[in-house]
Order: sequence, then structure tokens, then C-alpha cells
Amino acid sequence: MNYPNANGTPLTSPRFFCLDSVSDSEEFIAHVHNLYPNAPKVAIGFSLGGHFLLKYLQETKQKIPLSGVMTLSAPFSSSKCVETWKGQWVHENVYDKHFLDKFKGGYERNADLFKTLGTLDHDKIMSATNMDELHIPLHKVGNMEEYHALMSSDKKISNVSIPTLVLHAWNDPVVPPLAIPTESIKKNANIFFATTKTGGHT
Repeated sequence: MNYPNANGTPLTSPRFFCLDSVSDSEEFIAHVHNLYPNAPKVAIGFSLGGHFLLKYLQETKQKIPLSGVMTLSAPFSSSKCVETWKGQWVHENVYDKHFLDKFKGGYERNADLFKTLGTLDHDKIMSATNMDELHIPLHKVGNMEEYHALMSSDKKISNVSIPTLVLHAWNDPVVPPLAIPTESIKKNANIFFATTKTGGHT
């Protein structure tokens, strides 16, 4: 499953990909289940994909039609990831620039569609020089603390109710050890937590 604007295709509604896209996971999983109602199904998510699946397991009100889930390099806490990245050359010149260009480019390509909402500040979005400056007007939050509180998947680990394999490499340059809610994961008998010393990010 690709998220809105993830692969550059034109949007059909004024809705962007964001870290809180639980409804997209619900709709996609329900669609696959309707196609194959009797088949056992396992969802696998890499990086942000793993985060989306964890948010889905923690917050969906629907019956979960999956036999299990596997996540690899999932960024549970966006605030702790960003906290670790700050001041690092690779973050400011590679990661942040890459995502800023991707988001602004996607917004600009679909600007006429977004303007139909009448609630987004076009000038602020297009003048953003980093992701923090972009997230606030694009996602209509008051500050980055509010954004991270909405977007993280490390606060409701106890809600994961089906077998879930969480894979993580401790030398992951994108998701540092402090962003992994290790103790909460260990307390949930439904989660199998497997780690390696090396392996990096997916």
C-alpha cells in the first residue's frame, strides 16, 4: 500500500499522507479482507509502514481481520527520532531536505486541489525551509509538540491485541534506541520483540 502522494501520482482529494493515517490502513485492510475473507492475512510494514500498522492496531475501532503483523524499523516516537537527528549533518542535509522537497513538491503539484479546502496557508507551506515549518501549517497543528503527540505510536502499546513481530537493529541511524518503547513492548504478550546489533534501517 502506498500513501497519498508517496509515489507522485496526482491526488484525487485534498488529503496528504501523514503519520496519523489510521483510516487509510483500515480501508486498505478491510478491502483485502473483503476480497479474500477466508484466507489468513499477515500485514508487513517497513519503516513508516510499520508505524502505520502499529497505529492501526492501537487505535482502530474495527474488528481486526489479520492473523498477525510484522514491523521492521518502525519509528515509534517521531519526537525522539527528531531529537536525535537535530544538529546532525546527514539529517539536515539529506533526510530533512529529501522529505521537505517531497512534501512541498507534492503540495505544489496538487495546490489547486488543496486550495479548495480554504483552511491551509499556501504561502507558509511553500516558504517552509525545514520539516518543522512545514508540518504546522500543513497538518493544522499549533506546534510541533502537538504534532508529535498525535503522530507517535509508542503510547498505546498495550492495545496491540494480535500476534505482532517487531524487528529492529540497534544501529539504525533513523530510529535510535531511545525511540523504541522497549519496556512497554516486553509487557505485551502479543508482541514478539527481535533485535540485532547491526543491520541499519530498512
